Amino acid sequence: MKRNPHIDKAFFLSDKVIMSTIIIFIWDLIFLKHPVVMTSILIYYSYAIMVHYYTNHITNAMQILNENRRYRVFPGNEAVIGIGVRNNAKLSIPNGKLSFELSETIETEGVLIESGDGVLSDRRVYPFLIPAKDSIEWRLSIRPQKRGLYTIENVELIVYDWFRTSTTYFPVLPRLQTEILVYPLIKPIRNIQRLERLMPGIQQSRLSYLEDASAVSGVKQYENESFRHIHWKASLRMQQLVAKKYQPVTHSGVTICLNLSAPQRGFHSRFEDLISFTAFLCQYMTTKHLSFELFINIYKGGRPLTLNLREGNEHLAASLTALAQLSTSGAAFSETAFLTYIKESQAPSVLTILVGGTGIRGNLQGEVVYVNEHGHLSGGGTDAALSI
Repeated sequence: MKRNPHIDKAFFLSDKVIMSTIIIFIWDLIFLKHPVVMTSILIYYSYAIMVHYYTNHITNAMQILNENRRYRVFPGNEAVIGIGVRNNAKLSIPNGKLSFELSETIETEGVLIESGDGVLSDRRVYPFLIPAKDSIEWRLSIRPQKRGLYTIENVELIVYDWFRTSTTYFPVLPRLQTEILVYPLIKPIRNIQRLERLMPGIQQSRLSYLEDASAVSGVKQYENESFRHIHWKASLRMQQLVAKKYQPVTHSGVTICLNLSAPQRGFHSRFEDLISFTAFLCQYMTTKHLSFELFINIYKGGRPLTLNLREGNEHLAASLTALAQLSTSGAAFSETAFLTYIKESQAPSVLTILVGGTGIRGNLQGEVVYVNEHGHLSGGGTDAALSI
């Protein structure tokens, strides 16, 4: 149900007071006939009528303006967002105030911040004056300090008359359409160079023992393979059983697994650091032009949060977006269940990187390396690669 604006008027403009003055006005008009009293009462009635007309006229004429878009920014970087008010009435607004709440982790410039009892609030305030049929817009410079998804919330519009004898409170909007997505802080992994020998790409690619059944490259001697491997036409031509020779499958993907659980229960005390190291790995893979998939042990639709194997800047943005919105309010998979899901779901890859956790490998394929809560890389062939 749509709520109507609430109007507060000064006591002398209340309906009861106005009705009581009618008796005085009639008495003076008939018996006393004091010009000063009559003139004062007429001025009073005129002002009361003006205030009544003003407050009723603006109740359906005010509109809060905001951008239907999502801003993306890293912690400490600056963005400029827009917010405004439009006056569709035929009367000007001599005095008004727009206020809203924005997380205290987002620094703002050039805006009043309400405080009460000496405690700084996260409520921003914009006083304004708007001519008839006009609008006003503010460009708010923000500098977020912490990852997350933020919105402008509890937006309140208050309009006063010329002498603040009436106040119109418009219904509070829970949130505006503008969103501020703050990516995780990128924290480098100190010994990331150890991965170079394990990485595909411009270096020699590792070949798996898997074969691409759709790519036949020739024939070979039959070695008791299954019947579907026999090349019947070639066997007839060569008068002996020969098998199809397939192209070997090369894999260049990397699997990144983020385990945010603590060794015992709950979430890890270095929750933010683990996310930051994972963000660095996603960025690192993108700069190396490598495809990667991302698994996070947070429930999402009944399974761990998963981003399928892809590459490029769009995939990096999707990964950083997922990491930005992680919180400790959700539920997490245990390490064992998480590794089991990865084993069953991961794409063929040459390298699996486990961020967080206790170092259990499970039955994961290929090289497996670990990144602990301090950003230290270990496991797999990385120790041998250190001396190269």
